[in-house]
Amino acid sequence: MFNNIESALVTLIVNDINIAPILGGRLYPVTFPQEVALPAAAYQVVSTPTRFNAQSGPTGLLQKRIQYSLVDTSYSAVKALGNWWRTLLDGYRGTVGGVAIQWAWLDNESDSQGVITDNFVLRQDYLILYKEI
Repeated sequence: MFNNIESALVTLIVNDINIAPILGGRLYPVTFPQEVALPAAAYQVVSTPTRFNAQSGPTGLLQKRIQYSLVDTSYSAVKALGNWWRTLLDGYRGTVGGVAIQWAWLDNESDSQGVITDNFVLRQDYLILYKEI
């Protein structure tokens, strides 16, 4: 059982039947290791929880914005990985290890190429509405 949305989402992503064979578990918090094999991904929370209240008090619902940075050696490869990421997360609802994900949706996507390396980067921002059970 997890106590945070980040751990729940990592488990969901690295065990996905489409993403797991490509990514091989290379999903890191905040930054990449120095000599990481590609493709790889990193995630970071870019906005802290919004807590929703009703007239009767707290609902227990939280919302975070989480950004995923996907990196690969070619533009087509990073876009393909991004498509699998979107297929899994955009519109996702379900319970993962004690976290009930009410709704996840893609809010923003951008791509770029590294300044120092020739690697391609795809960033996806997801808004996650969830409740810790």
